[in-house]
Amino acid sequence: MNTLAGNIGSSGDLYFDEDDVLHFRYKESEYTSNKAVRELINSLEKSGIKTEVTKYTYDDLFKQQMIIYEEVKNYYGDESKLPKFELVSDIYEGKVKFSAESLDNNLLEKLMENHSNVLEFKLEKFNSTGVSEKSVMSNWNKLGAGLGILPPGGSCSVAGIAYKNGQYFF
Repeated sequence: MNTLAGNIGSSGDLYFDEDDVLHFRYKESEYTSNKAVRELINSLEKSGIKTEVTKYTYDDLFKQQMIIYEEVKNYYGDESKLPKFELVSDIYEGKVKFSAESLDNNLLEKLMENHSNVLEFKLEKFNSTGVSEKSVMSNWNKLGAGLGILPPGGSCSVAGIAYKNGQYFF
């Protein structure tokens, strides 16, 4: 199609589902305003690639994730006072998933007020290494975007997570 996957990040996301079917999830606003995206989508559909509309791309979610992270960090001021938490951009549900062991109610109210369209919050227990029990124990059965490992446990990320045929891939 004469384009690279990285060049369409602001318009949509390419991903494989658990049945190895390639999907292109795109923003409706891009379809109506961008002729090149319309042509790309028409070409993809003709080649058997599944297309679907989404409200947010991974780029959109990741930007929101970083804004939320900065708001949490600024609220607590000192990084040593930050609770254990994870922020993950979930393109399947179009949400930034925020889990924490504890969170000040005033901060939670502010975050929900500012980001209610994209933020999903839940209290979750973390293990001794600072990773939520869900992350460690979950039955990951989708190819997904990366996992952010944020302070106080570190400042790293994993590029992708997948579960297939009984094996985990990071």
